[in-house]
Amino acid sequence: MYNIEMIGNNPNPNRFNGSTVPVMVTLGPNSFLVDVTVFTPVIETIIDKIQSDLKVNIFGSTEHFIGHCPTGEIFAGESLTCNIEERLIVASN
Repeated sequence: MYNIEMIGNNPNPNRFNGSTVPVMVTLGPNSFLVDVTVFTPVIETIIDKIQSDLKVNIFGSTEHFIGHCPTGEIFAGESLTCNIEERLIVASN
């Protein structure tokens, strides 16, 4: 799970949790930054359980950006789309 912060010209909302439901953010024209923080305790607990149950090694978690992110510039009236996927690498023991 990710905590996401939008940095730019008056973003609304400026902070939210990552989810499968899209979050629409409005912000004024200028440079922007999408700052992603991994909520580690939840992910580590899930990874530990999967590794133990399936006898595999899991490496991650890393975010993968698709679209106009994590940084860029937005102009007045422009719409941009940014998708953030969580990726884990699984290897058998």
